[in-house]
Amino acid sequence: MNHFKRKLQLLGWHTYYDGWTFTVFRSVVKASEILKLRGTRSSWFQEMAERQFDNRFKVKTRGIVSTKQLGYSAEQRIHAVVYLPTRASSIAWLLSVLPIDYERFSFVDFGSGRGRVLLVAGQFPFRSVAGVELSTELHQIASRNILSSKILCRKCSSLSSHNANACDFEIPESPLVAFLYNPFSQVVLKTVLENLHAATTQQSRPLIVIYHNPVYSKEIEEGDKLRDAFHACLPGHGWNIYANEHAISTPSESSF
Repeated sequence: MNHFKRKLQLLGWHTYYDGWTFTVFRSVVKASEILKLRGTRSSWFQEMAERQFDNRFKVKTRGIVSTKQLGYSAEQRIHAVVYLPTRASSIAWLLSVLPIDYERFSFVDFGSGRGRVLLVAGQFPFRSVAGVELSTELHQIASRNILSSKILCRKCSSLSSHNANACDFEIPESPLVAFLYNPFSQVVLKTVLENLHAATTQQSRPLIVIYHNPVYSKEIEEGDKLRDAFHACLPGHGWNIYANEHAISTPSESSF
């Protein structure tokens, strides 16, 4: 993809989620990095940026939540990780350029937290959008956000959050886009990947896995079920996309 076109598209998503004023402010702060300042990487700016989405759409998705704050049992905490929301503009741009027929695909966010990614995915005409969240508290917040969100142009009519263990979640019977923001331990990831493979292989269904902050990427890359795909759709460092053989036949030829 043309670099300028990519930047322009990302700017459009920044504007949609943050508003024009903050988008211009972001550009000014970004320019300060030329002077070797931290710019948009600074903690004060990150905090301001996180507030934009929630304030603009009247939801509560921002903030870091530790596993100790979520009422998990000692055993559950072993496999849990801290909650961090995904940058809306990054996942929105990725989904907007992913070469799929949305209406055929379901979207599942494993470890969906307060539901920010669900709200973004709901702006695309997926067959269904579902979040799987172990924390009852985060799931309840996500459910309220889905009901109260002021995001315009929701195109998916089936948008939901499920308070469940990712290992036990019933995989939709359709082509699938799965999203993971380093949501749990390597042990749980392995089980979820096995479930995804079994469900999609049974009826030769396409499977695409979007993995943000891919701490356990070797769990995928050392296997033979998924491979790197759609490199042009990566919004930046810290993102990987994998696909099964039914989703892509060659690096340049999709089978949707």
